Amino acid sequence: PPLPVSPSPTPVSTFKVISTFPFEGNQPIVVPKMAITLTYSQSIDQNSVSVSSQPTMAFSVSVEEKEPNILYLKPTTSWKLNTNYQITVTAISRTGETLKNYQYKFTPIPPQTDTVTYPPGGI
Repeated sequence: PPLPVSPSPTPVSTFKVISTFPFEGNQPIVVPKMAITLTYSQSIDQNSVSVSSQPTMAFSVSVEEKEPNILYLKPTTSWKLNTNYQITVTAISRTGETLKNYQYKFTPIPPQTDTVTYPPGGI
């Protein structure tokens, strides 16, 4: 009998997010409208970017001119501390590859304040 033919593997897209700032998870923020930075493996077509979030926020989207693989998502209102945000981004590379529904999750938390403790009785 003929051997079963396995389907050819789906080509793996090389267009992906390679780093984020801040990292995902709980992150202390000092700047209330701090932009999220997503670094992609390829240059981004800025006109192709769509962003949604839970809870809903509006973002201004820009691509770094000198390094067009860096995407900035700047909220138009301040982040709410101790709120879990899930941001979903779809983008198309300048070579036409699409990365749909990339999810980034983070929770802005208050920055830590340095507390100075003195030995009993002072210095």
